Amino acid sequence: MRSQSQWVDQSINQEITFAKLCTAFALLALAIACVGLCGMMSHNVARRTGEIGIRMSLGAQRGHVVWMVLGEVILLARRRVCHRFARLWRWRDQWRRW
Repeated sequence: MRSQSQWVDQSINQEITFAKLCTAFALLALAIACVGLCGMMSHNVARRTGEIGIRMSLGAQRGHVVWMVLGEVILLARRRVCHRFARLWRWRDQWRRW
Protein backbone atom coordinates (compact mmCIF):
# COMPACT_ATOMS: atom_id res chain seq x y z
CA MET A 1 0.00 0.00 0.00
CA ARG A 2 1.31 3.46 -0.97
CA SER A 3 0.89 6.73 0.84
CA GLN A 4 -0.79 9.76 -0.62
CA SER A 5 2.53 11.52 -1.17
CA GLN A 6 3.75 8.55 -3.23
CA TRP A 7 0.61 8.76 -5.41
CA VAL A 8 1.15 12.49 -5.91
CA ASP A 9 4.83 11.98 -6.74
CA GLN A 10 3.97 9.33 -9.33
CA SER A 11 1.32 11.55 -10.90
CA ILE A 12 3.66 14.53 -11.06
CA ASN A 13 6.47 12.39 -12.49
CA GLN A 14 4.19 11.23 -15.31
CA GLU A 15 3.26 14.82 -16.12
CA ILE A 16 6.89 15.92 -16.01
CA THR A 17 7.86 13.09 -18.34
CA PHE A 18 5.06 14.02 -20.73
CA ALA A 19 6.14 17.69 -20.64
CA LYS A 20 9.75 16.73 -21.38
CA LEU A 21 8.63 14.58 -24.29
CA CYS A 22 6.52 17.41 -25.72
CA THR A 23 9.42 19.80 -25.30
CA ALA A 24 11.74 17.41 -27.14
CA PHE A 25 9.33 17.11 -30.07
CA ALA A 26 8.84 20.89 -30.16
CA LEU A 27 12.61 21.41 -30.29
CA LEU A 28 12.86 18.83 -33.06
CA ALA A 29 10.16 20.65 -35.05
CA LEU A 30 11.96 23.94 -34.50
CA ALA A 31 15.24 22.45 -35.70
CA ILE A 32 13.56 21.07 -38.83
CA ALA A 33 11.98 24.46 -39.51
CA CYS A 34 15.37 26.18 -39.14
CA VAL A 35 16.94 23.73 -41.57
CA GLY A 36 14.12 24.43 -44.01
CA LEU A 37 14.62 28.18 -43.75
CA CYS A 38 18.36 27.76 -44.23
CA GLY A 39 17.75 25.65 -47.32
CA MET A 40 15.30 28.17 -48.72
CA MET A 41 17.77 31.00 -48.14
CA SER A 42 20.65 29.12 -49.75
CA HIS A 43 18.44 28.31 -52.75
CA ASN A 44 17.56 32.00 -53.14
CA VAL A 45 21.20 33.03 -52.93
CA ALA A 46 22.24 30.36 -55.45
CA ARG A 47 19.49 31.45 -57.82
CA ARG A 48 20.44 35.13 -57.55
CA THR A 49 24.23 34.82 -57.52
CA GLY A 50 24.58 36.75 -60.78
CA GLU A 51 22.33 39.56 -59.57
CA ILE A 52 24.19 39.76 -56.27
CA GLY A 53 27.52 39.91 -58.10
CA ILE A 54 26.31 42.72 -60.36
CA ARG A 55 24.96 44.68 -57.40
CA MET A 56 28.22 44.29 -55.50
CA SER A 57 30.29 45.33 -58.52
CA LEU A 58 28.12 48.44 -58.96
CA GLY A 59 28.86 49.47 -55.39
CA ALA A 60 26.08 48.02 -53.26
CA GLN A 61 27.04 47.60 -49.65
CA ARG A 62 27.20 44.12 -48.22
CA GLY A 63 24.55 44.88 -45.60
CA HIS A 64 22.03 45.97 -48.23
CA VAL A 65 22.55 42.78 -50.21
CA VAL A 66 22.19 40.65 -47.07
CA TRP A 67 18.96 42.42 -46.13
CA MET A 68 17.69 42.00 -49.68
CA VAL A 69 18.06 38.21 -49.37
CA LEU A 70 16.86 38.05 -45.75
CA GLY A 71 13.88 40.27 -46.53
CA GLU A 72 12.71 37.89 -49.22
CA VAL A 73 13.07 34.89 -46.92
CA ILE A 74 11.27 36.67 -44.07
CA LEU A 75 8.47 37.70 -46.42
CA LEU A 76 8.03 34.14 -47.68
CA ALA A 77 8.10 32.71 -44.15
CA ARG A 78 5.60 35.28 -42.87
CA ARG A 79 3.28 34.61 -45.78
CA ARG A 80 3.50 30.87 -45.13
CA VAL A 81 2.77 31.25 -41.41
CA CYS A 82 -0.24 33.51 -42.10
CA HIS A 83 -1.54 31.04 -44.65
CA ARG A 84 -1.22 28.16 -42.17
CA PHE A 85 -3.00 30.10 -39.42
CA ALA A 86 -5.82 30.95 -41.83
CA ARG A 87 -6.22 27.30 -42.77
CA LEU A 88 -6.13 26.29 -39.10
CA TRP A 89 -8.77 28.88 -38.25
CA ARG A 90 -11.03 27.67 -41.07
CA TRP A 91 -10.55 24.05 -39.97
CA ARG A 92 -11.39 25.02 -36.39
CA ASP A 93 -14.64 26.67 -37.51
CA GLN A 94 -15.59 23.60 -39.54
CA TRP A 95 -14.78 21.37 -36.58
CA ARG A 96 -17.06 23.41 -34.31
CA ARG A 97 -19.97 23.10 -36.76
CA TRP A 98 -19.61 19.34 -36.77
